[in-house]
Formats: sequence, structure tokens, C-alpha cells
Amino acid sequence: MLHITRNNFKESLPLIETSIEECDFIAIDGEFTGLGMGKVISCGMDTPEERYNKLCEDANDFLLIQFGMAVFKYDTATNRYTVTPFNFYVFPRPMSRSAPDKRFTCQSSSLDFLSIHGFDFNKLFREGIPYLTIDEEESLRSAADRPPWSSDTSSPKSTKPLIAVPDEHKPFIDKTLKNVEKLMSSPNRKLMRTDVCNNRFLRLLVFQMVENKYSKGVIMETKTNEQNQKVIEVRKVSDEELREIELKRATDRANQLEEAVGFSKVIRLITSSGKTVVGHNMLLDILHTVKQFATPLPHTYTDFKSLTLQVFPRIVDTKLMGNTHPFKDLLCSTALGEMSKELMSKPFTRPPIDINSELGGTELSSNPDDQLHEAGFDAYITGKCFITMANHLGSYKQPKQSHISAQCELIQPFLNKIFLMKSRDIHYMNLSSPDFEPNRSNVFNMTFPSQWKTSDIIDVFHRVTPDNVYIDWVDSTSAFVTVSNRKHVKKVLSVLCGESDVYSIIPYSQYKPHIRETQHTQPSVRKRPLVTDEDIGVAVKHVKTAECTGDTHTLLETDEEQPSSSSSTDGAVDSGGRFFDVPDW
Repeated sequence: MLHITRNNFKESLPLIETSIEECDFIAIDGEFTGLGMGKVISCGMDTPEERYNKLCEDANDFLLIQFGMAVFKYDTATNRYTVTPFNFYVFPRPMSRSAPDKRFTCQSSSLDFLSIHGFDFNKLFREGIPYLTIDEEESLRSAADRPPWSSDTSSPKSTKPLIAVPDEHKPFIDKTLKNVEKLMSSPNRKLMRTDVCNNRFLRLLVFQMVENKYSKGVIMETKTNEQNQKVIEVRKVSDEELREIELKRATDRANQLEEAVGFSKVIRLITSSGKTVVGHNMLLDILHTVKQFATPLPHTYTDFKSLTLQVFPRIVDTKLMGNTHPFKDLLCSTALGEMSKELMSKPFTRPPIDINSELGGTELSSNPDDQLHEAGFDAYITGKCFITMANHLGSYKQPKQSHISAQCELIQPFLNKIFLMKSRDIHYMNLSSPDFEPNRSNVFNMTFPSQWKTSDIIDVFHRVTPDNVYIDWVDSTSAFVTVSNRKHVKKVLSVLCGESDVYSIIPYSQYKPHIRETQHTQPSVRKRPLVTDEDIGVAVKHVKTAECTGDTHTLLETDEEQPSSSSSTDGAVDSGGRFFDVPDW
């Protein structure tokens, strides 16, 4: 695996670009300075829009500091994949005074977790690759086209009124002007340096006074001497020399800006390639990638969906695949490490994957436990899991097909849908179509004293229903309660709602009116029309293979306990009844 820092990023960029251009798909992963501030708590009854709004608050506080990218290329002649894994250290170092000087939050538990797993923080801070959003780059390019008058470089004579020189600085200014006058009158001298001038305001005064007296023929620049002290270097130049100096300065500014754009170039290469991007439980990865390397996260969920499809036109989440039929019946866990181990044994077939022999860097371990939580390795494992699950779908074809590409129609049911953790009845964000809207007629919102526990809530509902109820806490005084047996909903409404001064129970429909996304008349920045299911040609039918018979409308199963079958069948399929069944081949 190739570890990419600021020191080798420029020389590695051609390899990165070629790898992306020639690959079949790209797997990604990220590591962060923190995950949650605790300001808002995700709830099992969140709608995708509510979950987005909650996660945005935390995403804007923390940084993605390591970006893993594993680029997979399939060779039809050998029926083998070759993977080129990269591990990028990214850090928002300001490359100039006008560049953004970003502030961010760290979460001690997250940094401790990374430290335990060998994260090199010295490499991050010393050698991390800088980056800019599109708007930040445009702003700096505009500033580079109009070099500002500063205390570090001279520029054409300013038309602004001169700053009055304070008495305490007059001796230094007078001495400097006399020395410059000697320089300009000497036929042999070309260069002089002032006395030590660490005071930035004093340097500004020197610049303005010299430039006011000599409109051309002189160039000044702030330098650092051997004692690490600031001095001003004054050079006498001809018109030709001045043009060469200005050209060099313009070139240096352009090179500095290119270095500042840094890692954002990689994301733009992925975007322009249009290749399928694979991640595992990748919502946070997407939020941070969009925010740091593309543009600030939009205020509205609709705009976020549109923007994400601009950055990553094709997305597949292996966490969602693992929680979907047929894989949910074959896997005990969909945590990345455990899932990767299970996919190495029957009924799955381990895919033949070669590591790019020309890459160099560190070797990849065959044991997921050895390098998990290093972003580059996690991206590699994610891509490996995707290949295994995709190929397993091919085993249902008649005749069986051993290789299923990322562009195959069998992958379409998972395309542009992002897994939602700890969600009771909406298990994914649908980026290219309206989100699934479940029937929540059996859901109630309950408010109660802060001293109450789960058992107190259950006791109230068990007065009218002996069946299970499922509780999703909102905060210390509120929770959603799902009644598993819908036959008892009317009894809850008639007996429990409005009966007590200690607690309050209302139907979900009264707590939160049915939400429907509306089209916004104001276009978003760089917004394009949403991709629809019809555009990508999703055509999913019922399963007829022996392994896939049974309840083909089963909900996605998360790691959380789900309501019983009496309530699960209401939310079984996508809007249109066409998602999460393995196609009939």
C-alpha cells in the first residue's frame, strides 16, 4: 500500500490518475478526528432528512484526516482483479496568508482509538496533504490575479493615503531610506538588507515609504536571516529584470495554489471518471468528503442528495448489501472486519485479487485484524467484500456467472442508496429517488418524567397490549414507542392517549405530519437534475431461485432488534414495490 503525504503527492499524482482512469471501481474509507459531539442524538425513528440534519452538525465540527482509496481493475484474460491501494494523510495546512486557516474539533475517544491502531499523528501534522473546496480555490485564484499589497512583497505604488509614521519608528525609517538612497545612487551595488525588522507593522511602513519615493526600479521582499529573524531585502532592478521577477512571482503563486488545492484533485478525478465508488456504512465518509474537498454541505436534504450525485455519480454501500436479501440470511455480522471473514468461507467464493506489484509501500495483511482502521486497508477490505458479494449474486443466474462487474444490472438495486445505522424502518437514503415512507400508524410519541426508565414505558403499554413494544429514545423525557401488533393500536388510542397527567402519548401522525420533499425554486450551486430509477434502468423482479424463496418483501435487517412480522411487512419494499429482491434471471 502506498502512503501518500505532501512530500510524495505531486510525484504520485500521475499514478493515481492512471489508476482511476483504468479501473473498474473504486473503494473508499475515511478516518476522522471525532464522530459525534452529543449535541443531537440519532433516533431509530429519524427520517433520512432528520438524520442528515443531525449528522451535518457533527460533520462540520470534525475533520477527515486519512482517506483510503483502493482502485480495482479486472483483467478479462486472467479473470483476476488487480488492486492499487492508497492511504492519504490530509490536513488543512494554510499554504499562504490568504488561504483558509481552519479550526476543527477533536474527540478524545476517537484520537485514542486511532492511536491504539497505530495512527501516525506526526505524519499527519507535518506531512498532511492540504486541500481546498471549489469556492476556496476560486477565491484564492482571484486573489492571485490581484497580488495584494502586503508587508512581505513590494507592488506597484499604492494610491491609498500614506500611513503616518509613529515617532518611535521614525529613526528606523529614516535610516532605511538613507541606505536605499545610497543603493540607488551606487553604480556597483545591487542589493541591501535592512536591520532586523520583526515588527510586521514596521515592515509595512518601510514598504510604503520606499515605494512612495521610488515608483520603479526597486523590489523589496521580506527574508529570514540565519538567526531566524525578519529583514527586508531591497534590490535595484532594471525594467527587464522587474518583468522577470514579476513573472517568477506569478509562477510561484500559481505553483503554491496548485499545492494548496492538493488532495481535492483526487476527488475531482474520481468525479470526472464516473466510476462506481464503493464504501462500507459510508454516510459519514460522504458527508466529510463533500464538505472538505468539494463544497460546504447544503442546508437542505434535497440539495445534499443532488450534490452527492454530482461528486459521486455511482455509489454502492456494502453495509447495505450485507443487510439485504440474500446476504442478510448468510451473514452473522455486517461489521466490516467480521463480514470480511465470513465472506471468505462457503457459500461464498474468495475472489482472486493481486496487489499491484509496481506499487511499493507497505504490504497488505491477509488477516483483516492486523490493519483494520487504517483507511487504505479498510478501503481494500471493502472492495474485496464488494467483489465477493457481487460474484455471489452471479451464482443465482442461469447459467451461473462467476464474475459480476460493478456496472452489471445485478448491482442496480443497491446503486445510490446509503445505509442508515440504527434506523428501525427506513434502512437507507435513496439519493436518486424519493425516500421510502413507512407506515407508522403503530408508532406513538410519549413524553414522561426524566426519572423514567425503559421498564416504566413498557409497563404503561403492557396495560393494553401483551405483545412486544419497541422503544426509540429521543431524549431523557421523550421516546417513540412502536406497537408490534397493529391490532392493539385502536386500544392504545382509546385507553392511553390523554389519560394521564404524568405522561403524554400521541400518535406519530400528530407528532410529525407526514413529510414530503418539495422541489425548491432556488437552484443550488452546481446543481443538476436528480438521477431517477428509470434513468439507471432498475428492473427488479421477484425471486424464483430455490435459495431465495420465501418472504421476498422482508425488511432490511439492521443490528438492532426489529418489530415482529406483524408490523414489518408494511415497510417491505421501496416506493413502487420494486427494491431489495434478488432479480429473477
